[in-house]
Amino acid sequence: MLHALLVPDHLEEKLCIGLAFAVGSAVMPAVAVALVVLTRPLVAWLTGALVSLGVIVGFLLSRTVSLPDGSFSPSSPSPPPACG
Repeated sequence: MLHALLVPDHLEEKLCIGLAFAVGSAVMPAVAVALVVLTRPLVAWLTGALVSLGVIVGFLLSRTVSLPDGSFSPSSPSPPPACG
């Protein structure tokens, strides 16, 4: 749910990143409900796994080769650590 709070900021910064955050924020709660409600939640498990994998790959790409029109590039300084 944290990503849902970041959607407006990311939509202003870069549309493609904001849309990715919005899609993930909408899909993952639906997956959680489906895991609880469905008697055979295989589709929910697969959807959750694919969305999670997409988030991880997107993060790794944004930090290594940069995303299209992204603000981060490998030659720029790394953002400060979240905790630390």
